[in-house]
Amino acid sequence: FLAISQDVDAVVVSDYGYGVIFRRIIPKLQALAKQKIVVVDSRYQLLRFRGVTAITPNESEAEKATRIRLVNDQSVSRAAYLLKERLGLKAVLITRGNRGMTLLDKSRKIFHIPIVGSDDITDVTGAGDTVATIFTLALASGANFFEAASLANYAASIVVMKSGTAVITKNELLEAVKKDYEGSKNSS
Repeated sequence: FLAISQDVDAVVVSDYGYGVIFRRIIPKLQALAKQKIVVVDSRYQLLRFRGVTAITPNESEAEKATRIRLVNDQSVSRAAYLLKERLGLKAVLITRGNRGMTLLDKSRKIFHIPIVGSDDITDVTGAGDTVATIFTLALASGANFFEAASLANYAASIVVMKSGTAVITKNELLEAVKKDYEGSKNSS
């Protein structure tokens, strides 16, 4: 594990509770996060990933981990602050379905990022994986947390419009960003 990790800039951990992420791996991820970007999306073990770079839970996962009922931006912000402090993270990105995303970055600033595109969703399968992956890839490419979250938001907006487990292409992502940019420029 550690030998392979020296050849990468970042690691994404998708933990669905199927027994792949063993207890002995978590300390290795924590050690790796001191040198590399480690982003975790964990369905059932979120609180075990102390000291990684960032986590990307959805609202129900964040609610379960914090025991805060997430009903509005304020409660989601409180949950993000609690997770960041409790786990010693640089950032928390909570995905919120048709309410977009909430990012708490290392400066302790909260960003409520609205969805882009249509809220008439086809299928959410794989959207969380897409968010975690694009968020991590953007960070590894030098983006700050807000830029990475924004790009992940665009990617999720594409994936949820497809049926089943779907992927996005570079061109689809570029087109979505360009379309949104041109739309905001024309409405100004």
